[in-house]
Amino acid sequence: MSLPRATDIQGTWEYIAKGVEIIMVKDLAKGGLTTEMYMNMYTAIHNCCVATSQTPAPRSSAALGSSARTSQSQLLGGDIYQRLKDYLIHHLEHLRRDAEHLVGIDLIQYYNQCWLRYTMGAKYLDHIFSYINRHWVKHERDEGGRQSGVYEVSVLCLVLWRDYLFTSLSQALVEALLQQIESSREGNPAQVTPLQLAISSMVSIGLDDQNSKRTSLSFYTKNFEEPFIEATAAYYMAESQRYLNEHGVVEYMRLVDQRLQEEHQRVAMYLHPNTEERLISVCEKVLIEDNQEIIQDQFIVLLSANREEECNILYRLLSKVPHSLEPVQDMLTTYVEQQGLLAVDALIAEHEGIPEPRVYVSTLLKVHDHFDELVKKSFGSSPGMLKAVNTGFTTVINQNLIARPADKNGNRAKDSKTPELLARFSDSLLKKSSKNADNVDVESSLAGILRLLQFVGERDAFEKHYTRLLSRRLVHQTSANQEMEISMVSRLTEVCGMDYTNKLNKMFSDITMSTEMQQQFKQHNPYPSVEFTPIILADGFWPLPHQKVEFSLPEKLQKTLERFLVFYEEIHSGRKLKWLWNFGKAELKVNFAKSSRSGYVLQVSVFQMVVLLLYNDTTVLTIDEIIEKTGLPAELAIGALTYIVKAHILKQTPAAAPLGAPGTEYSLNKDFKSKKMRINLNLPLKSELRHEATEAQAQIQEERNMFLQTVIVRIMKARREQNHASLVHETMEMAQKRFSPTTRDIKKAISALVDNEYLKREGTDQYVYLA
Repeated sequence: MSLPRATDIQGTWEYIAKGVEIIMVKDLAKGGLTTEMYMNMYTAIHNCCVATSQTPAPRSSAALGSSARTSQSQLLGGDIYQRLKDYLIHHLEHLRRDAEHLVGIDLIQYYNQCWLRYTMGAKYLDHIFSYINRHWVKHERDEGGRQSGVYEVSVLCLVLWRDYLFTSLSQALVEALLQQIESSREGNPAQVTPLQLAISSMVSIGLDDQNSKRTSLSFYTKNFEEPFIEATAAYYMAESQRYLNEHGVVEYMRLVDQRLQEEHQRVAMYLHPNTEERLISVCEKVLIEDNQEIIQDQFIVLLSANREEECNILYRLLSKVPHSLEPVQDMLTTYVEQQGLLAVDALIAEHEGIPEPRVYVSTLLKVHDHFDELVKKSFGSSPGMLKAVNTGFTTVINQNLIARPADKNGNRAKDSKTPELLARFSDSLLKKSSKNADNVDVESSLAGILRLLQFVGERDAFEKHYTRLLSRRLVHQTSANQEMEISMVSRLTEVCGMDYTNKLNKMFSDITMSTEMQQQFKQHNPYPSVEFTPIILADGFWPLPHQKVEFSLPEKLQKTLERFLVFYEEIHSGRKLKWLWNFGKAELKVNFAKSSRSGYVLQVSVFQMVVLLLYNDTTVLTIDEIIEKTGLPAELAIGALTYIVKAHILKQTPAAAPLGAPGTEYSLNKDFKSKKMRINLNLPLKSELRHEATEAQAQIQEERNMFLQTVIVRIMKARREQNHASLVHETMEMAQKRFSPTTRDIKKAISALVDNEYLKREGTDQYVYLA
């Protein structure tokens, strides 16, 4: 068929209309539009648009002729555009009439079939009518803007689909889509592809008012998303109430967890991604937020039954709703407190009193490790849940009946014993002992102590007791492993700070330097009558109380001591040594017992040594003779005799008399027997231990008071002026890392600073810094 005349508009349309019909209606897969027909349609449209009017243009002006020709081409382009629009409207009306009797999935499938065919044809038309798009459509939109109602052909197809087909079918189509979605929620197989195609079409026909070449989600939101969200809320509201009544809370939580996963998958399968946030939000509100109190009330039940999986579901659900975990965290804190305190109470009942530190620490670690593992498994290591556990465990470790035992009147001790018990357990692990010989888990036990130490409120008390016990291990040379001692000090830096561990490192340095000095002294005194190994300690770093006592050293030891003083003066001229005889020890080889040919080795204190060496010259001495010959005060002499008599090395006469009573005699027991060849008599007396503990606690209180005064001065120096409440609060905050002071402690420190004129009171509630 030959091309129509360029000026014949009706003929041109009739020529291209046949191709348009093929494009929009026929099955292109079975051979539709040929390449020749495609090119002829384009040429016919082009020729029609550029043809000049049959009326000759005025010859007087070339410019006028050009303007007339442009106007005529625009007019002819508009006629072709309008005829195409009329055709598409008629075509869409026909499709709409065929769809009016369809419902459900049939309507969706018919709609999708028409949409695919229509959009494919629209692409062909857009190419064929591209000349009109570039010239006539562009001119009309430039002149009239978006009010012109003129669009590029591809956009025109979408606009007409929206206005003449979708608008009429939208209510039935959306209802059909929602029915299919509800059916899939009921467990029926989802029609994924039909749903995805129908819903995506609503995005495609939602054109942007500002730029018709772009799509806007407002059309999709209004026509599908809003009804979908409303239907979702209604569906889950009904299901939640029904399911809770029929199946209980735990099964309901499982259902909610499953439903949320399904809705996420639904978005991925056939909804627009922007719908996800709104969809999940309404699901979380209806399924979780509206029922959060019921879910929260189930938490303790699940915890008590150790149902970790269900606890995890509960946590994940409530974490999606702002603030809904706060009551759960409070419940967890209370539960940790209850379980921890009950575990300690059971321990006391089992041992019928206060158990040894090892058992106490082991119990605390079990409680902590249980809940620490719970946080990891059930709560995904949540910082909030971990904080709740730590808060509860802090109460357990500082307030249990072993930490703060009650007296006969039920009054609880003011200061916690946990720091001392942790230090004592550390001491038992780090010093030589047959109990630790088979224990290969010392490293793990020390790590456990460090974990517990983070929750101790009176950390300064631990530091005091640990330093005291470490000093004794170093001085008495009872550390099992020097490397482990140094490693422990290094790890304490993380918990207690560098200032504290620097003091401990100085103690190790003193021991190293003393060892070197001992070697030098041996070279200086190659043939000693007595093996003498002094340890030189820096004053102020070692918590070893000096006991000033006058007594008589044996002659051999006195000469050795004098030689060492001369040697030391040569190296360190001007330094003064202060002897801590109460921490000295000795080893004596004894051969008086008939039961042993090789004899025994006695490990004794210096005071015990002085007493026993008297028996080189005699076999019997009265208490008065012992005091006179040794020069020891009566209290120390009797203390030295305590374990010697208890071990049956000396026999007291009369045996029933109190130790050290006037007139008592002490004789060598030549019938002495022991399974051990080395016998340790250098043991602390219970009275000494009590005195030492009391003295340590007094020092702790004194140091705390000085620390509080230092903190207050630091604050006031920076602030210059501060009211009472703010000063107390800030002081308490700064002291928390070392211990938890009471308001009374802080008031006492403030009063001391006022009395010493560091601060001045102004009015009833204000302080001014003076110094």
